[in-house]
Order: sequence, then structure tokens, then C-alpha cells
Amino acid sequence: MQLTIVQKKTTAFILLVACINMFTGCARYFKPIAANSANNETKTSALSMQERQDKDFILHVGAKRYLMKKLSVDTATMEITSTLDVVPLEHKAYSTGRNK
Repeated sequence: MQLTIVQKKTTAFILLVACINMFTGCARYFKPIAANSANNETKTSALSMQERQDKDFILHVGAKRYLMKKLSVDTATMEITSTLDVVPLEHKAYSTGRNK
């Protein structure tokens, strides 16, 4: 079966649009957010709010990634304590490296 010039150009145009869409499309929607807290009161309120919410935190140490569980915040010393665990598969999309 021989394609006509119009069919070849149409096919090439469709493939070009598909490739452009594939390369420019968003593949990841996660962006780390840096907190700009000026004083201890706003830091304390932000930390206590994070502690109350049911969120998962991933700690990046070099090439390794850990899930922070049982998060607790000491507002007097501004320290966070938690237990570290392996990052589950559903959170691997937010990790840029391998969990070793």
C-alpha cells in the first residue's frame, strides 16, 4: 500500500504534535516549598500546624530517602523528633533518588 503525499504529511504532522506534547507535558507536580518564617512565634505555629495535620514527610540525606513517622515538635528548643522508616512505593514519585 502506497501512501500519498497528503497522507505522509498528515501523519508526519500528527507525530510531530504528539512528540512536542510528550516532551513538554508536565510529568511531576511536586515542588518543595521553603518556609520563610521571620520569628519564633510564626515558626512555632507553623510547626505545630504541621504536627497536627496527617502528612507524610520524606527526609533526604544524600542519595538516601527516609519516611519520617511519629513526628513530634519541641517548641522550646525548636527541634523535631521522629522515627525513620523506608519510603513506601506510593511516595516514590516524590523522591528523586533511590531509597537504599
